[in-house]
Amino acid sequence: MALKIRSTSGEELLVRFTYERLPNFRFLCGRLGHIDKYCAVRFEEGYCKLGEAAPYGPWMRAPVPTRGRSQGLPEWRKSTPH
Repeated sequence: MALKIRSTSGEELLVRFTYERLPNFRFLCGRLGHIDKYCAVRFEEGYCKLGEAAPYGPWMRAPVPTRGRSQGLPEWRKSTPH
């Protein structure tokens, strides 16, 4: 998902959002909770033509950070002088 915003200098910026732990997500229709196999929208005539770019995609999934002590120091802490 992306959002266009305008900076204080008037420059138009495109900000992309990614989501951690995104559940089952139908990239064609953008609905949560189901997958391609069970999407009734895919049968609607003219909804989305084959080869047409869908507004949603796997790029919306952010990598899930690992938690726990084995993770070590965050990157910003490694580069900070002590």
